[in-house]
Amino acid sequence: MRPTRQPNYPLSRLKIANATGLPPERDRAVGCLRRCPFSAAATSQQEERHAENDGLPLEGRDWRWRVRQYRYHEDRIATDRGYAGSYATDALAMALHCVHATESLEAAMRKAASLCGDADTVAAVTGQLAGAIYGVSAIPASWREAIGRWEQPTGAIQCRAWLLCETSAPTVAAVRGHERRDDESWPAYEQRLADAARSKLMQEAEQDDAAAAAQMPLECPCGRRFANATVQGLHKRKCDVFLGGPTAATTDPLVELS
Repeated sequence: MRPTRQPNYPLSRLKIANATGLPPERDRAVGCLRRCPFSAAATSQQEERHAENDGLPLEGRDWRWRVRQYRYHEDRIATDRGYAGSYATDALAMALHCVHATESLEAAMRKAASLCGDADTVAAVTGQLAGAIYGVSAIPASWREAIGRWEQPTGAIQCRAWLLCETSAPTVAAVRGHERRDDESWPAYEQRLADAARSKLMQEAEQDDAAAAAQMPLECPCGRRFANATVQGLHKRKCDVFLGGPTAATTDPLVELS
């Protein structure tokens, strides 16, 4: 029997991470206004006017996802239909709506995937919320089998899920130790990307040269390469560099000789 949630499950009581990433006591010191969009979304409310949304139409910041026909705001859909849902608060509100408006994990996921826009993002958030409510047993077996076909090694996803649940969170110092320092400026960032791209191109060119040399192992003194001795012998009969003719000293190896 597939588990279902209670009709009045208090979704708003799910713990929603604050926008600042600070501990709660420090976040309160910064001010609750910084958490206003997420707080409004978590509690299914219309966002109130404050400094950070000054000048923005509040109609587009309505996070009352308990409304039966709740959808992305029309202005965002009109601007870019494929982008709708990419805005973090949009994705959170729509995911909460999908869980609230359905009675099973499968129904919530299908509803999220059918919303258009950035549906994969919304469905991912919906799956996390619904999974926390219904549990892993609510995931259809066919879905687990389909995903399992791409696992390398087999069972890796379930193993990682177990590790996330059972292991303690890393310390901030440990996380920072694995992070790369920010670039000094935007031009420095662009230069680093350009250098990395150039290095990759050079490596690919070297690999291509090595592959070509393997396919054509025989080389004439003029620089041309051949796959077999017969073709190389025919070339040598008329190669000035090989024969030591008048053009031997000035022949460019990159120029094809007739």
